[in-house]
Amino acid sequence: DKPAAYFEEDFTSNFPNWVKQSVVGNQVWTLNTAGNPGNCVDMNGYSGSAQNNEDWLISPAVDLSSATCATLSFQTSRPFSGTPLQVLVSTNYTAGAPSSATWNTLSATLASSTTWTNSGSISLSSYIGNPNVRIAFKYVSTSSGASQWRVDNIKIQ
Repeated sequence: DKPAAYFEEDFTSNFPNWVKQSVVGNQVWTLNTAGNPGNCVDMNGYSGSAQNNEDWLISPAVDLSSATCATLSFQTSRPFSGTPLQVLVSTNYTAGAPSSATWNTLSATLASSTTWTNSGSISLSSYIGNPNVRIAFKYVSTSSGASQWRVDNIKIQ
């Protein structure tokens, strides 16, 4: 038996429970049909040319207060190269600007091409016992380079 998931998101439809924070730029996280399979979430800072963007996709609060172990996994695909996607975790984010919270970077395996790539099993053991664990995907692009990132099949178990 595999352990029950504390949180799962495969983006089959719109993702209203996620916080989409656009700090800079007009491009935003959107639903894309090129997921693995079905839909995924997508961010692309290219619009006519490379644009300056900073966009956060922040998960709903995940309650790990009764967890004994917890790992994060997800998949990424990257049709165009550019700035790497950052994967972050917070226990004190509530709403609004991401800068209002403390974020720690998580180490994950990210895609280097359009091939869907497994993140690997990322330990969240430091966050066990916390009722407000949030995962964020931070996208950055500049006027000299804009990548496209797709994220799918997020799971905390």
